[in-house]
Amino acid sequence: NADLDIPPPHPVIVAKQRDKTPLERIPLLVEMPFSIQQALPPLRIDVHVHANEAASRFVMINMRRFREGDEIAEGLTLERITKEGLVLEIQVVLAMIGNL
Repeated sequence: NADLDIPPPHPVIVAKQRDKTPLERIPLLVEMPFSIQQALPPLRIDVHVHANEAASRFVMINMRRFREGDEIAEGLTLERITKEGLVLEIQVVLAMIGNL
């Protein structure tokens, strides 16, 4: 339907150390093995709010509100909210959704 405003897919990034990995060293989700990408539930980013104070940051994914550290789904945690996007921890790996 042409009336629907469907956002393009968001790139995502991956790393191994919590909060210490610089964003430029975290690979995009699209660069991760297909098996990892395929294992993720559908993620529609509805709202992305970044603020200097961590307590003011939040995102809405599939119309559910999440803050840094929240579990989005089993084995999937919102590790960081950045100006560029989201860093997700997929089991023990970090991934970034960027260009929001």
